[in-house]
Amino acid sequence: MSKMNRTFYVIAFLLGFLSVNGQSEIERKVLAAKDAAAKADTGWTTGASFGLDLSGMGMFNPKVGAGGNRFGIGGLGRVFADYKRGKVFWSNDLNLQLAAQRTQVVNTQTVNGVTSTQYRSDFLKNLDVLRLNSRFGYAIIGSKIFAAVDMLAQTFVLPTYPGNTLQPINDGEKSTARFLNPLTLTVAPGLAYNPSKHLSFFYSPAGVRFINVPDDRIALLTIHGNEPGSNYFLGIGSELKVGYNNKFFKDKLSINSRLGLYSNYLKEPTNVDVLWNNTIDIQIFKGLSLGLLGELFYDHDMKVQIDRNGNGVFGETKATNTNLVSADELAPAASITGAFLLKYSRIF
Repeated sequence: MSKMNRTFYVIAFLLGFLSVNGQSEIERKVLAAKDAAAKADTGWTTGASFGLDLSGMGMFNPKVGAGGNRFGIGGLGRVFADYKRGKVFWSNDLNLQLAAQRTQVVNTQTVNGVTSTQYRSDFLKNLDVLRLNSRFGYAIIGSKIFAAVDMLAQTFVLPTYPGNTLQPINDGEKSTARFLNPLTLTVAPGLAYNPSKHLSFFYSPAGVRFINVPDDRIALLTIHGNEPGSNYFLGIGSELKVGYNNKFFKDKLSINSRLGLYSNYLKEPTNVDVLWNNTIDIQIFKGLSLGLLGELFYDHDMKVQIDRNGNGVFGETKATNTNLVSADELAPAASITGAFLLKYSRIF
């Protein structure tokens, strides 16, 4: 083989080598771009987390001053299902907060002017919230601004009687709340802005809020936001929601905060309703964490229990010579909830 031919083959080999490697590099970039796009268009992502709060103490013939039996059980549950594909996203979040404790309650009755007092153990409700939040959006400007519709539904799960018991204490007592009594539903069309995966904003200039109390007897109490003499309440107003979530310290600490503000154009628009939910999870083992919950709720149309005598008992009643009257007060005020518990989380 001549020197010219050897030179030709060497050059051809080098060009082929460079061409193959250049093509491989291009292919790798294309594949990487496809992988990134696939991760962005995830389809459905589902998961759940459950937290348990369990406490108890048993005593048989306790000493004077030693107290009595105590048993409490409660927990938080969350199930979510999120969809993302192309310009569309749909997020769904179902939350349950439920807790009760068995403790000593007082049964005071007045018959023919004679008042008698009995003590018994019964379950008191500590926490009861069932909440569904759903938001659907379609990208209209880039990948961060969406035309969206936000929906929030909220109700109770267990019945509640005066004094927050799960069963009536005194004869003739009726429930003050139960499943779907009341049901609060807010549907708000507007704009969603998601500047990052950690932060989201939503605003609606025309959010419709509907409160329904189907039970006529409970509706007559007018403590759940329904109008006097009616089973429902209808409002149209401005709604703003802000959400933040993030993880720190190699995913050992996670924070989730959601703030919702609503102003009703039709009635006292300066009284802004607030729902601010915060959770902090500190990972102990994979999937197992210590959860901290803090929530602030205020709705000027809804009455909450205020412990006026400061004895730590809410919804307390006292007996007169004729009937039972409230010792505490039902009025609009901020309601604050705090809890800590063990949580197990998993993405399916």
